[in-house]
Amino acid sequence: MWPFYVALWASANKITRDSARAAPKYFTDEKVFETLALCEARGLNTAILRLDETTARILKSYWKERGGKIQWIAQCQIEEDDFSNIKQAVHAGAVAAFVHGGVGDSFIEKGRVDVPGKAVDYIQRQGVPAGVAGHSIEVA
Repeated sequence: MWPFYVALWASANKITRDSARAAPKYFTDEKVFETLALCEARGLNTAILRLDETTARILKSYWKERGGKIQWIAQCQIEEDDFSNIKQAVHAGAVAAFVHGGVGDSFIEKGRVDVPGKAVDYIQRQGVPAGVAGHSIEVA
């Protein structure tokens, strides 16, 4: 699953270009199902994954076809007047959602604290816990 790999890459930051090219061949749906099942078997009950079509498709399939129970906290993109990504995540089964750190930083750097604030309100109205991530200590 490419998004799963990208999340690992962004966090680990040690994967080479060759590894990046090989990732889609390795992270098949079946491999991701195995990985999620292994996580559950080891007591992990929640994954933080970005929202995209592949992530949503694989999680839905894992829950339905494999009986998986792992919960999903969705990392969401927002625009100033568009929170549809959040609604899509909740509709796809996310138990919580948050605004992507780089996106949150961008709005705050521009003095637009209101936009992530509105996104949090919107997430809460969807009936799930909400948050905003951040990366930059300069915007704190």
